Amino acid sequence: MEERKYNDEELKARIYAFYSEYYDPSSDRSKALGQLWFHVCKWCRHYLYKKEEKFLYEKGDDVEVEIYKTVKRCAEKDKMPEKDFFPYLYVSLVNAKNQYYRDHLQEGSLKETRTLRKIKGCIEALEKSMGRETTQDERFYYISEEMPEIKKETTIRDYLQCLASSGAKYKFNTKIDKSGKEVSIFDIIEGNFSTYEKEITDDNIAEIIKEEFEKYINGKQERTIPFLRAIYTLDCVENNKDYNKLRPILDRDILEICEKRGKDGEKLPAKYEIYMKYHPDSDKKTAVSNASSMLKEFVNGFEAILRKAIKEEYPNIRF
Repeated sequence: MEERKYNDEELKARIYAFYSEYYDPSSDRSKALGQLWFHVCKWCRHYLYKKEEKFLYEKGDDVEVEIYKTVKRCAEKDKMPEKDFFPYLYVSLVNAKNQYYRDHLQEGSLKETRTLRKIKGCIEALEKSMGRETTQDERFYYISEEMPEIKKETTIRDYLQCLASSGAKYKFNTKIDKSGKEVSIFDIIEGNFSTYEKEITDDNIAEIIKEEFEKYINGKQERTIPFLRAIYTLDCVENNKDYNKLRPILDRDILEICEKRGKDGEKLPAKYEIYMKYHPDSDKKTAVSNASSMLKEFVNGFEAILRKAIKEEYPNIRF
C-alpha cells in the first residue's frame, strides 16, 4: 500500500501529538521518540527542506542523523506548548541543516560569488595598471565605474572592508541551479556585517531575528500583539527584500494581501489601514498618527535588543 502523504498542517499536528506522547508517563517513550523523529524527517524532506532535497539527500540519509540529534535535544527539554515548540523546532532544524552543509561540503567545492570574483578582478586590474598597491578609495571609485550594477555605495564598501579584514572569510557556499545561476545555500562572512538591516546575508542571523522577535513581541500587551505583528509584516515587505526568511514570524493574512497586490501591480495596504483593522472606531487622522508612532517605537525597541543578541553571536560585527 502506498504511504499516505500528509500536508504541512497534518504533519505538524502529528509531530506535536508524538512530542506530547513522549512526555506521557504511561507511554513507550522510546517508540514515541522514534515516531517523532520519523515524522520530523518527513516534514523536513517534503516541506522545510523541499527546495534543497536533492542536494541534502544525495549522500544518503546522513542529514537525518542531524535531524535525530535535533529531535533528541528537543525531547531533553521541559515540554513546550505548541506555540513555543514549533518556532524552537524550526530554528533548530535550520541550524542542523547548516551544520550538515558545513560538515559535508569540501573546501574544493566552495565557490566565491560572481560579484566577489568580479570585484577581486577589478582590484587586480587596477593595481596592475598603476603598478602599486591601491587605497580603499581608489578601489571604490574604480569598482563604481566598472560595476554600475552595484547600486549602493555601502555594498561596495562592505565588500572592500571584508577583503581587507585579515579575519574575514569571503568564500560563499553555492550551488548551480538549472538555469546556470549561482544560488546561495547559506552565506557566512566571519568578519564585518554593516548592512544587516537591509540585507540578511546569513541564515544564522535570520534565525536570531526570528527567535528574538518572538521574545520581544510576546512581552508586549496581549491586545496589541496582533496589530504589531501585522504592521511589522507590512514594514518587512516594504523594506526588506529578503523577508521570505522571516515568514514564520509574519502575519499570514497581511503577507498574503501584500504579495497578491504586489503580483497584481496594486498598491500595498497603508499603515493606517492596518491600524483601523484592529481599531475600527478610530478616524483616519488618528490612525495615521498612531500607526506610524507605534511602528517606530516597536522597531526601535526591537532593533536595540536584536543588535545586542547578534553582537553576542558575532562579536566582530559592526552596525
